[in-house]
Amino acid sequence: MKKAGASSVDALRVVASNKRDVVIKDSKTVQARAIVTQNRLLAGARKLFAGAGFNQTGISDLLAETSTTRGALYHHFAGKTELFEAVFRLVSAELHEVGANAAAPFSGDPWRQLIVAVDAHLKMVTSNEECQRILLIDGPAVLGWQRWRAILSEYLLDGFVETFEMLMDRNIIAKQPAGPLATLVMGALHDASLAIAHAQDRAEAQEQFNVALIALIDGLKITA
Repeated sequence: MKKAGASSVDALRVVASNKRDVVIKDSKTVQARAIVTQNRLLAGARKLFAGAGFNQTGISDLLAETSTTRGALYHHFAGKTELFEAVFRLVSAELHEVGANAAAPFSGDPWRQLIVAVDAHLKMVTSNEECQRILLIDGPAVLGWQRWRAILSEYLLDGFVETFEMLMDRNIIAKQPAGPLATLVMGALHDASLAIAHAQDRAEAQEQFNVALIALIDGLKITA
């Protein structure tokens, strides 16, 4: 038979446990709402930045598009530029995914993977207005040249390095430091993308730069 004191302690433990459960549930609810708000801000900003552009999109436009308050926006992002960078990263990741998905069926052929990924990248740049406006027209101006290249490199450089290392292991291209080579080829891809985005006839520019890039890469092959 339990003592009265023990029963009281047990009762207090139950109360404390219930309170702790409530706090955890409330915390999860707050976190879930924060994620919803952040995603709404990103989606709305992406729409406006891709359409009107960074300079023509004001804070009031973002608040109206996303049905959020100024306080909510500044809770998640330091300002319009930081919000733009977050959107920029989303579009960059999607562009990288397009190239990776195109190359995936050729996992046993790194040379074919490289060519297919470059082609898919340039086609996406040519056909997708979000890529053009956010990544290539406003991106360098808003983020600055160094920051712009650094963020794009986060999504591309490791893949290029890995591919070139595999090509060297198979004696398809000459052995050399893969990092600098990957940086140079990636820089050529960035410049081609910029030129396409600013061209009057993007389809024609894409075709021309695709041929030029493939010829550049093809020149790395070891000849008998």
